[in-house]
Amino acid sequence: MKSNIKMISMIAALVIGLVGAISVLSIFLAEEEGAAVEMAIYVTIGILVLGVIAALASSLRGMVVNPVGMKNALIGVGALGLIVVISLGLADGSDYANYKNTTEETAYYVSAGMNAFYITGLLAVLSVLYSAVARIIK
Repeated sequence: MKSNIKMISMIAALVIGLVGAISVLSIFLAEEEGAAVEMAIYVTIGILVLGVIAALASSLRGMVVNPVGMKNALIGVGALGLIVVISLGLADGSDYANYKNTTEETAYYVSAGMNAFYITGLLAVLSVLYSAVARIIK
């Protein structure tokens, strides 16, 4: 059963990769660039939707198969939610006037995204350092 799922996922990944490659090549080979770019955008959105559906289905399947893992998943989702809340609290969009065609709301959300990136990056570095120090101590 596992080998069948693995084979199906490999074939699906290959097909999706080929569809993406064909859409990118069509941009380079097309005489009318606008239509090819529009098609590539639709292909990208379709692949993104399929990826999100597959990720959600896989997560739900994992939670059904292993209900104990649901606790860890909920802790992770809660931690990410906390990071988003902290990032939004620290965000400041007051510098929007420095950029062309940017609203204060856009600058605010960009600032929040950057804050979330910095927080998760810092946590990743700290976890690596903690792991290294714990190994040295043991």
